[in-house]
Amino acid sequence: MERTLAAAPEHPSPATDRWGEKAPAAAAPWSAGPVRGQALRRRAFAWRNWTFAVLVLAATSLWTFTLRPESLGGPTSYLMVRGVSMVPAYHTGDLVVVRRHATYRKGDVIAYRVPGGDVGAGSIVFHRIVGGDPRTGFVMQGDNNPLPDDWHPRSGDILGRVWLLIPRAGVVLAFLHAPLPMASLAAGITVALLAMPPAKARRKRTKAAGRHRLDA
Repeated sequence: MERTLAAAPEHPSPATDRWGEKAPAAAAPWSAGPVRGQALRRRAFAWRNWTFAVLVLAATSLWTFTLRPESLGGPTSYLMVRGVSMVPAYHTGDLVVVRRHATYRKGDVIAYRVPGGDVGAGSIVFHRIVGGDPRTGFVMQGDNNPLPDDWHPRSGDILGRVWLLIPRAGVVLAFLHAPLPMASLAAGITVALLAMPPAKARRKRTKAAGRHRLDA
């Protein structure tokens, strides 16, 4: 039987052949999209890990060599100002950070311990050097005091020179050091952790909520 050619449409569809019949679907070319996406996610995850590690290392180094307190073998002490002897530069409740130095000179504001054998031995005083030397002892005086201190600390008695002043922050530090606030904070964190469902349960709950929305 003779077959008659069908008239070609003005704009032939890619889904039909020259006879006007439906052409078989061409095989979809292989796509590297999913594989490339996984590689990009792995790369981003590795980059985040490296960034986090660098930040942790930097913070640890800063704490170890700069902010580690004297009680842990570091060069830094954290003190709260009490009294009016250093007004107007320093006020009660201010947080003062002092750091040890090899030498001190006249004009430095330092924190020192009252030398052993003197009245008030071991107490910490925060005043300015107005004279003396490390060998015979420094002459100390508060900026708002009319007379010098009774004590003459040497280099070994000095905790450090003022490095940083944070106004009123000492009140917060003293509050956190008190037993009751610390116990309340610890109790609050414990209750929050106990009330928080495990991560696995949260994931199940999220999936169930998603299925419920789809069904609705």
